Amino acid sequence: MKALGLLVLAGCWTSSQPSTQPTTPDVSVELAAVTLGDDCDDAESIAPPVARLDKPSAAAGAPMPADICVGCAPIRPHCDQTSMQLALRASPGTGATAVKIKKVELLDSRGGFLATLEARTPLRWNGESYVGWTQTVDAGGKLNASYLLSSPNWDALTNGRWSAHTKTFQLRVTLAIGAAERTVDKQSITPAMLEPPVPT
Repeated sequence: MKALGLLVLAGCWTSSQPSTQPTTPDVSVELAAVTLGDDCDDAESIAPPVARLDKPSAAAGAPMPADICVGCAPIRPHCDQTSMQLALRASPGTGATAVKIKKVELLDSRGGFLATLEARTPLRWNGESYVGWTQTVDAGGKLNASYLLSSPNWDALTNGRWSAHTKTFQLRVTLAIGAAERTVDKQSITPAMLEPPVPT
């Protein structure tokens, strides 16, 4: 009888102890921004996640040298890279949580499926520029990440790139975050407008 009492007390004491198992952080994700444009294959064409002021290259009113473009490379036309930006935040815990893009779907304004876009080149914003990203989020951390996306087939969707900006679309992204699967979306996306080929 005494042994049974000791066994019961031992069981109660064990169950009341705090867990020493590591806690996996919960990660929230938001599809912060989407650019629908072309496939420029150039990470420099992705806008930063926050607005920033560009420093002027010369003092206001300073004369420009007459031969400033002698020997220059041809000016490359502006290209809006199809891309998406994610805002991720992890709760306190231990370790890092892996993030993987499973599917990116382009939808029409009513939510009908149009195409699957391929995600590539995961990047994170370090406060000054985009750098390579290992697709993990540290416990208690937050970051802005970006992916380049393949360009939609504008000829099939809008009868050409020039008329794409007259339509609106949605983007739906399915991610694996740790062992869980999440879906985030963004609605009312207007493709970037092409610049005219000549000054007007």
